[in-house]
Amino acid sequence: MTIENLNDLVVAELRCKYVLEEKVFEAKNFTVYIATPIENKMTYNRFILIKHLSNEEPSVHVWDKKICVDATKIDIAKEVTEAIQSGFVNKE
Repeated sequence: MTIENLNDLVVAELRCKYVLEEKVFEAKNFTVYIATPIENKMTYNRFILIKHLSNEEPSVHVWDKKICVDATKIDIAKEVTEAIQSGFVNKE
C-alpha cells in the first residue's frame, strides 16, 4: 500500500478525526500506528490498525483503549499485543 493510498484510506475512514503518527508494528496483513485525536490536548493517543489483506479491501480500525503520550516502548508493546490478540475487537 502506498503512502498516498494510506492517506486517502485514513481520511475516508476516520473522517479526519485522527492524525497518524509513528508506525509501531507491521506485519504481512496489517500495520499498527499511533494516532492522535485532532481534538486531543496531547494527553492520550490511540492505536489505529490498518488491515491490508490480499483478498479484501483495506480497512481501518481504532483501538478503544487510550495510551498515554508518555508511555514507554514496553507499555506500547503490551497494548499493541493485547489489541492484536483481540483482533482489534473492543470489549464493551
